Formats: sequence, C-alpha cells, structure tokens
Amino acid sequence: MKRWLPLLLAAVLALGCAGCAKRQTVTVYRIAKEGAALMETETVTVPDGTEPVQAAIDALGAAPGDSMCFNPVRGWLTLGGYRIDDAGTLWLTVTGSDTASGIVRTQALACLVLTGTALDGVSAVGLEDTDGGVLHEPITADDLALTDPATDTQS
Repeated sequence: MKRWLPLLLAAVLALGCAGCAKRQTVTVYRIAKEGAALMETETVTVPDGTEPVQAAIDALGAAPGDSMCFNPVRGWLTLGGYRIDDAGTLWLTVTGSDTASGIVRTQALACLVLTGTALDGVSAVGLEDTDGGVLHEPITADDLALTDPATDTQS
C-alpha cells in the first residue's frame, strides 16, 4: 500500500496539471492611449463554466488592468446579449450613446470585430439593438482599414 500512495498522488497531480493546461483564453483588443500602436491586446482566461464569447464581452465591458490602453466600448456602448448565426456572424446586442467621437467609434468597432473574430466559429461581428434591429452590418477583420493620422499608414 505504501508503494501505491506516491504513484496515486503523482497520477492525481498529473491529471490536475493536464486540466490546467486546457484552460481556454480569449484575446481582447483595446484602444492604445499613446505610442505607435493603435490597439493593445489583453489575454483573458475564460472562467470555468463560462462561454468564451461571454468572457470576451465581460472583458470588453470592464475597465482594463493596463493604464496603456482604454476600453473601446465604455462610454459608447453597453454590451448586452449575443447570438451567433449559421453564417458565423456574432451579433452583439448593444445600447449606444452618441458621446464618442468618430475616430473612437471607428477604433471601438475595430476592437469589437478583432475580439469577436478571434473566437472559434466567428467570422464577422454585427451590432443590433434590443429589438433585433441592425445598428451596424456585419464586418470581418479583413474589412478593417485603420489609418494612423500621424504617419498616414494603414494597419
């Protein structure tokens, strides 16, 4: 019996570590405050029992932990529910505000699209209101073209 105990403990530890290695993460895009980059990324661990899409939505709705960037939707959109249609479009249900400037809206939309299309099975992101009306047609990451006005370069 004494011989089996260390082997049993090692097996339990190995199984526990294998479970940790399978933890899923999502990449969330945020607007950079300064520097050459237009956006910064943050890797967020998906909590057990949470869908990756919901984890990404929650991260986009929360304040970033890094002072080098800010949340793309705070002050402009309130993210509610979501659905993914058969075409792979992630439809985010949002409540909007007109307080954000044009470039901030453009950057915020790009952050939503890049965050959404990084998720498995999502090819485009669209915005709809709580009644199901389309606020923004679906857009893919390939549709994005952001230009840095300081350098006139596209990313």
